[in-house]
Amino acid sequence: MKEILLDAIVCPNCHGKLIFDAEHQQLICPTDRLIYLIKDGIPLLLTEEASPLETETVVKETIIVETVCQTTTDNSHIKCDNTVIIDSQTDKG
Repeated sequence: MKEILLDAIVCPNCHGKLIFDAEHQQLICPTDRLIYLIKDGIPLLLTEEASPLETETVVKETIIVETVCQTTTDNSHIKCDNTVIIDSQTDKG
């Protein structure tokens, strides 16, 4: 799922951030402890169709920010670009 889409989608119940579980093709709301399935690439964001998050499920999210800076040829400006990588993992233990 594209990062731009993940930034635009929120939990329909609490309007909080959803975590993408790529392995299981689902979106997880850690606040409401709900799981929203993704079918054929389309998130099913209906609260009544969501599944409860199991108590032994642990969601791990790693956010990596990589900053690359360059100076202009005349050394008058510095331009920096940030790349954000979000890696979410869901473990059942």
